[in-house]
Amino acid sequence: MLPLLRPEFNELDPERPEPLWEVRSGTDGDVLGHVQWHKPTNCYMFEPDLGTIFDKNTLHAIADFCARKTALGIGHEKDKRRERRTRATSLTVDELAS
Repeated sequence: MLPLLRPEFNELDPERPEPLWEVRSGTDGDVLGHVQWHKPTNCYMFEPDLGTIFDKNTLHAIADFCARKTALGIGHEKDKRRERRTRATSLTVDELAS
């Protein structure tokens, strides 16, 4: 039986508006692909690097990561939109007061 290959997820630039994770093999550190937000489907998706192959456990781990980040990301996007609306409203109020 093959050992369970747990991928590692490393956020590349925490300052990016939309997070991007590099996915690496947990055994040898090879890059497997990237996880990023996909606007048309409104979820995080995995884009594998060319020439990579996966066992079902690795695929399940990547799918679980995408699902967890999507659940957090959708709520985060709603919070960001609410914050922008609030900021825009307060700017309008401030402009009217001056």
